[in-house]
Amino acid sequence: MLAQPVTEKEIHTGKHKNAAGDFSFVHASMQGWRKNMEDAHEIYCPPGAAGRYVAFAVYDGHGGTDVAIKASKHAVKMIIDEEPFKTYISTPNGADEFEKRKRMLIDSCEQGCLKADARIRGLNQVDGEDCDESGCTANINFVTEEFLCCANLGDTRTILCRNGEPVQVGNFSMSHDHKPTNPEETARIEKAGGRVTRKRVNGAIAVSRSLGDFFFKSTEGADPWDQPITCKPDVVVVKREEEQDEFILCCCDGVWDVMTNEEACEFVRERLKAGGTNLTLISTELLNFCLTRKSKDNMTAVIVLLPAGQKLMPAACCSIS
Repeated sequence: MLAQPVTEKEIHTGKHKNAAGDFSFVHASMQGWRKNMEDAHEIYCPPGAAGRYVAFAVYDGHGGTDVAIKASKHAVKMIIDEEPFKTYISTPNGADEFEKRKRMLIDSCEQGCLKADARIRGLNQVDGEDCDESGCTANINFVTEEFLCCANLGDTRTILCRNGEPVQVGNFSMSHDHKPTNPEETARIEKAGGRVTRKRVNGAIAVSRSLGDFFFKSTEGADPWDQPITCKPDVVVVKREEEQDEFILCCCDGVWDVMTNEEACEFVRERLKAGGTNLTLISTELLNFCLTRKSKDNMTAVIVLLPAGQKLMPAACCSIS
């Protein structure tokens, strides 16, 4: 840890309008007490008004920045290049039944993450880099005309604020953390030949699913998804509620270590309602607040303001800069 935290922030803001909606968004990150900044992010808006989705993701690196940076350049691309995703985007809403269209997104995210992992491994070999113990979480989100889709690996987390509260999908939010100590993850790790010691996979890695970490994906003859650490994401798809879905908040564990889903939802929402503020200030205040709560990790947050959330802001204050 550093003697003093690095509090300078990298902030990007933007607006995008297409068939999926009218979006405002901000990305903010801060190094904090860590010696290096290992987070990366990605926001992708298809060019032109004919686009039917937006995508955004946060990648929290460990063992170096290499895998997180590579993931931010390739993971979303691998997903949107999947044939089911192309079919989904090119098919009018309602042309297929709900579950079939939902399945297209799930299959695309699963196969895309598998190919992104293979791509990163290949790039490491081409670059001659020895980073088999470097990896990253991945929390990748798509907002389409009808769905919100979240593909998750690790403990970066997304919440959807709907009518003032974070949406629950079963017992979890839009994503749930992949910790080795989760009973289902412990069982999967042990079945794959690994073990959980000191709350870590083989005593080393604090998440049980990730991109990279190829040292822990080397069981001969095993399917890529049947390794102690797997690149198979959990994918949650929920139908949009246009009049109630206010914003999406995607953060690394530097935020979630010190805030609950409910606290973070209220923090952002109350500042939207208060007026006299904007997304840049809200994201800055969020990271500063986490620092005061003694977060010791890098911190990254992406806020995507949905149409219902824009209505919370007084007209004179609807600024993103």
